Amino acid sequence: MHPSFLKWHPSPSGGAVLVADYHQDANEMLAVLIELSGLRVLQARDGQQAVALAEEHLPAVALLDIAMPILDGYEVARRIRAHPRLQHTLLAALTGQASEDHVRRSREAGMHFHLVKPVDPFHLSWVLGLPAGERPQHPSPVWEFAPPPGTSAGPLH
Repeated sequence: MHPSFLKWHPSPSGGAVLVADYHQDANEMLAVLIELSGLRVLQARDGQQAVALAEEHLPAVALLDIAMPILDGYEVARRIRAHPRLQHTLLAALTGQASEDHVRRSREAGMHFHLVKPVDPFHLSWVLGLPAGERPQHPSPVWEFAPPPGTSAGPLH
């Protein structure tokens, strides 16, 4: 994990993980997996609810499905990026979409990662900064973009 991410990681003592996915089964499964790690999870089923929860709870990490109703994941990411108190939320697209266009759009929306479903639990743990995490090796359906805003660190390694 890149050192610049460390202060944004969630922990049992603070900093929730927002899971925003339209599909209830996917949302529930991911929430349970994250909660088993001792982290607090916020769940949203549409983009508008995701933005409202983010503004209210200031999560450390937001895992955003791209294809959500009302606001898609790209728009949710842009709104979180624009919010002054959410500038350092780590954003990850969590989607079934892996085309170059989808990856590009995730990066342009301000996301730090683009994870392709089904996500490997070790890769998810790595993004969340958990000890059991394993950095994805290429080729992998995980794209890394940049350290969180406000850091001057180089590429992730």
